[in-house]
Amino acid sequence: MSELHPNAIYNFKYAERALEIMVVFPGNIRDRLRHAGEESLCIPEEVIPESAKKEFIEIRDYLTKYKTTENKVTSFYSTDVHATMARRRSASAIPIARKILDFHAKYWDEISAKE
Repeated sequence: MSELHPNAIYNFKYAERALEIMVVFPGNIRDRLRHAGEESLCIPEEVIPESAKKEFIEIRDYLTKYKTTENKVTSFYSTDVHATMARRRSASAIPIARKILDFHAKYWDEISAKE
């Protein structure tokens, strides 16, 4: 295990919230993934433990593939995650939802080992 960033434990709250959204948020998988993704992406990449970084990068890349400037209908609340999830199908969202679970588990393992 590598050294944890001083803010890793504090930023874990975003991973917790993302997992909570995936489990209890109303709506379909795309809606839940969109909101969970917004929470996950609040975590600065530099504070994520090395063991969870691969999952985080895959989640980030999946959720931000399309940019709001490419979206034909933009609004004040549009983000890259919203623009991307508007184009994604539910079938492709399921593996990324699993990655959020894996990301949470690896992140938790790292910070709980340090406490």
